[in-house]
Amino acid sequence: DVGGVGLVVQARADGLGVAAVLDGSSAEAQGVRPGDRVASVAGREGLTAETANALVRGQPGSTVEVVVAREGE
Repeated sequence: DVGGVGLVVQARADGLGVAAVLDGSSAEAQGVRPGDRVASVAGREGLTAETANALVRGQPGSTVEVVVAREGE
């Protein structure tokens, strides 16, 4: 089984952003959309995209808090 929240994080000029949300994932169920800004993962800010992606790909059944922000909301 593949774990994780079902999103892909990428580096961008203002920090980190959501590059993709996987169909049927918990991220999709929570309303996360491509283009959202990733403010923190597991309570940590200032992460590299590589570290953030490793944190969101946890073991099946594990949890991680991902805080996202959306322009204009």
